[in-house]
Amino acid sequence: MTENKNFVNGLFVKTQETKYWEILKLSFKVDDFIKYLEENKNNAWYVNIDILESKAWNKYAKLNTYQAKQENKQEEQEEDLPF
Repeated sequence: MTENKNFVNGLFVKTQETKYWEILKLSFKVDDFIKYLEENKNNAWYVNIDILESKAWNKYAKLNTYQAKQENKQEEQEEDLPF
């Protein structure tokens, strides 16, 4: 299954290696990022972003659009009721 990746506009991810761990450095281009947040907020006013790693070991930010299907389960249960 091919997924359409929605890269986060205005957010840049860089990696800094240290002796003991890796540091992810995030840079925000404020005007672009605010516009992106406004356009992609969910019903609860959240924007979920995943920091991923490419095959070339580069980090990037992608919009997480996962939504639980709880509403559908409630509808199915209501349809199964005998009254």
